[in-house]
This record gives sequence, C-alpha cells and structure tokens, in this order.
Amino acid sequence: MTQVFKQVSILFFLAILSCASSEPKLADEAVQLDFNGYWNQGKAEITTYKLSQARYGELREGNAVTVFVTEPWNEEAQVKSDRQGDYQVMKMNMTKNFVTGIYPYSMMTSSFTPVDEKNGRIQKVSTTSQEWCGHSFHQLNRRPEGLFLQGFSYFESEGDSEENLGDILLEDELWSMIRLKGDQLPTGEISMLPSTMYLRLSHLEPKALKAIASLSNHGRLINYSVQYPEIQRSISINFKSSFPYTIESWEEVYRDGFGTNARELKTTATLISREMIDYWNKNGNADRYLRKELGLE
Repeated sequence: MTQVFKQVSILFFLAILSCASSEPKLADEAVQLDFNGYWNQGKAEITTYKLSQARYGELREGNAVTVFVTEPWNEEAQVKSDRQGDYQVMKMNMTKNFVTGIYPYSMMTSSFTPVDEKNGRIQKVSTTSQEWCGHSFHQLNRRPEGLFLQGFSYFESEGDSEENLGDILLEDELWSMIRLKGDQLPTGEISMLPSTMYLRLSHLEPKALKAIASLSNHGRLINYSVQYPEIQRSISINFKSSFPYTIESWEEVYRDGFGTNARELKTTATLISREMIDYWNKNGNADRYLRKELGLE
C-alpha cells in the first residue's frame, strides 16, 4: 500500500511539473493565435477619424485615415515582395485631407516595420504632400550606417536633398510600435525626429530633437505623450490597453502659422469608424457604400 502511495505521489508531482512548464508555452501560443487571427486574415484594418488640422494659423476641418496591414517584405529592395518575402512587416498608411481656403491638401505617410524584432526596427518611411502650389516627397531608407533621407520639393530653398541621419528614433515609427508592442514604448528623455508630415508643414530641418516621452494608464486606454521643448510641440496618442492596441485618437499642439498669424493651435483626430476590409478587392462602383460606412461620405 505504501509503495502504491509513493508511485501515485511521484506521478502527481510529475504531472504538476508538466503543467507548470507548459503554461508559458500556452501563453505564447495564445498571443500568437491572437496576432495571426487578427493580422493574418487577409484583410487590412481601416480606421477613419474626424480631423481638425492646424494650417496657416487656423484650424481646418477634414478627415484622417490609418491603414494597418501585414505584408511580405523584400529586404534588399525595401519594397513589398511579390513573393513570400524575407520577412513580414507591418505597413502603416496615414492620410490627411483638408482644405485651406480655396485649395485642398492631400498628405500621406507610409511606414514599414518588421513584425519580428529580430529583423530590426523600421525599414522605410515615405511622406508626400500635394496642394495647388506644388507637391513634395520625402523618403527614409534604412542602411547599415543608419537612416538615409532623400527629399524633393518645389521650394527653391529646399530643392532636392540627400543626407544620412544616422540610427535615430522616428516619430513616424511610433504608430506601428504601438500596434506591435502595446505599452512597450520608449519613455523618459529621448532623441527623436518629429513626424515627416509636421516637418513638411513647418519647413523645419530634418534632425533628431531632444524629447520627453511618457506613458499613462487610463483603464481601457493608454496615453503616450511626447514633448519637444526646443520647438514647443507635443503629440499625444490614445490607444486601447489590450490587443490589438487600436488607436482611438490623437492630438498635436504647436505654434502654427507665419508672421502675425502664428499662434498655438491644437490639431485633433477623433475616431469615426473602424473595419477590417480587403480594400484592394473593393474597387467597383458597387463598393462605394463602404465609404459611407467609414464616414468618408
């Protein structure tokens, strides 16, 4: 009887060890299932926002859209792969559309960030801006020595430019970092390049600036804020505290306008709608109703 009791005890102890050692694996698998179930379902997350954009010392009403989707990446060419790719990236497209007086602005930033950290940080960012005066294009590509910037503008003072910015942190990469890492974001005193959209509108030199970043938890929402004392600008992003860490709103505060029209204004973007859509297959006239569902018409 004693021998049987010992055998049962040993088996029970081994069972406990087996269960204990499997828990982290099961947790990892659950996280991976969540990620694959959301991001690898063959659709993109489309989110629309009501935009109030500071420009020329006034606030302009418009809309902003973010498109998040995973894609295969060709590392050498730094473009979306037509085949399986070297690894997977999170693509983020952000658009802003608003009108200043008689003429419209259309702006877009695209960024590409590896899903797996072992493949490094953000690989590429491009920003375009179009309005009736002309258009501009800026692109950053990751090279072994850091991020290489190319700029093209219709302004004589800016013209065409090329420079190596080094291995710096970009404000433009924060958006995908939020979606991939949740609350694992840089905090405290940091050095960071402000968003390329802001640099375009302000005509500032593209260089990393000292900043102070902070995270604060507000229940179901987390707020991530960055302040740039040198240019008296701040950006604050509110996102869900649980996977998939959706971005609910953001605001930028800075001095906008030129000459006597310059004053501190707050640009805001507030949620309208969010849907998972294979938008590349929705290009017929019959699909136009989706724009109404997203609050774009």
